[in-house]
Amino acid sequence: MRAGSPASPKRFLLWMLAAALAYVAASFATHRWGVLPPAVPWALTGLAVALAVAAIVAFRRYLRAADELVRKIEIDALAVA
Repeated sequence: MRAGSPASPKRFLLWMLAAALAYVAASFATHRWGVLPPAVPWALTGLAVALAVAAIVAFRRYLRAADELVRKIEIDALAVA
């Protein structure tokens, strides 16, 4: 697996970072509900959900491209978590 390939773990991490930042922005926007137009918090929440789904898809792509040992280690780590 190359670092720039679509199945790279770095892509998953970038998607997760983007989803986390969108979640923080949505959380901030919902606490400022009275100041912002009502559509802004909803849009940011939808963006956070869409980015989280994209991160899950990137992780599935990474797992499918990984070899058998790496796949087993990752799935066992998910089971423990």
